[in-house]
Amino acid sequence: MDSKIKIDLWFWGLSEPTAGARRLKAVLSEREKARMARFKFAHDQLAFLLCRARVRRLLSRYTGTPPADIRFGEVGRGKPMLIAPDGTPPLAFNLSHTDGLACLAVSTNAPSIGVDIERIRPIEDDFSAYALTKPEAATVHATGKDHRDRAFFHHWTGKEAFLKGPGEGLWQSLETFDVVPDIPATVPASVTRPVLREARLPRIDDHAQRAQGWRLFTFDVGPDFVGALAVLAGHDRSREIVVRSRFLSAPS
Repeated sequence: MDSKIKIDLWFWGLSEPTAGARRLKAVLSEREKARMARFKFAHDQLAFLLCRARVRRLLSRYTGTPPADIRFGEVGRGKPMLIAPDGTPPLAFNLSHTDGLACLAVSTNAPSIGVDIERIRPIEDDFSAYALTKPEAATVHATGKDHRDRAFFHHWTGKEAFLKGPGEGLWQSLETFDVVPDIPATVPASVTRPVLREARLPRIDDHAQRAQGWRLFTFDVGPDFVGALAVLAGHDRSREIVVRSRFLSAPS
């Protein structure tokens, strides 16, 4: 077993010239094309296309399977997984997208991963109280007003990534665990060099999840986006997690 857990974070903006978009559409399955056509607005269709087609192309680099031939299944409560020719998933991956940016996390040796990104935007106090536990909401409320929205999304993406890791999503109550992110004192200026900082999970009510050994990291993508990465790493805390960030295009 490799002593290091290796993860790639791929980022790309959700805009593309028309000609490039047509080429990308060729790798979609018929089911994906039908789903894309159901979006009412052209910008939503384009965002769907850029996510699905680029996921296929990126996963093709790891598997050697042509992008159009990659097959997907589901685990947990709908989390996508790869179906290899022998019926087993060859690697772990997870996708997240927000307004103007997509992120794909891929690992060849982590059993499971979850990723979430969000564009920072104003959040009302009542939603913060709903979405976060009391300790989390208190931390956000104590943050200076100029940085409160960023603090909220560091907590929120941490919770989302943790739930996406095992495939539970929002089927699991947000009240069943606490996230304590390491929030930087200054707003990062660099978009292409996100620095991952390990967060804490001081309370996980689900015994099975607590026993699995999940680790959580938060990061900033420039001044406008934040994200989080959850990794099923086991209980050997000395095992190093190496994350490489790669940008296909800038946020849009």
